[in-house]
Amino acid sequence: MSLDSFRAAGDVFRTARWRSCVSRCYYAAFSIAVSALEGNVSFPRGREASSHAILPDLVRQHLSRIGVTQRREIAACLRRLYSVRLVADYRSRLTLDEATARAGLTDVVRIYRLLGVDYAD
Repeated sequence: MSLDSFRAAGDVFRTARWRSCVSRCYYAAFSIAVSALEGNVSFPRGREASSHAILPDLVRQHLSRIGVTQRREIAACLRRLYSVRLVADYRSRLTLDEATARAGLTDVVRIYRLLGVDYAD
């Protein structure tokens, strides 16, 4: 799911659809973070993931296969992506630009690298 969202983010970036790009970036990051937490965290009954708001804290506290600095960096990327995703999806009067979308793509790539995920086609 993560790589599908990341590739979709790249597709919509190339067509200058900044909101869609940001939203797809967030879901790429969310999916890979949740996947990385499997086996370390129990999610609420009937759910395959945590709530969006607490995901960065879960990464910082429970993603023990990587170092503390890397966990903090992933959590910071997740917070930025979630914040801008809320703007993209719910704040129609605010504008998003190419730089914001590019920063989203950069954050997702950073998370992939920190987790050792091959994201290239």
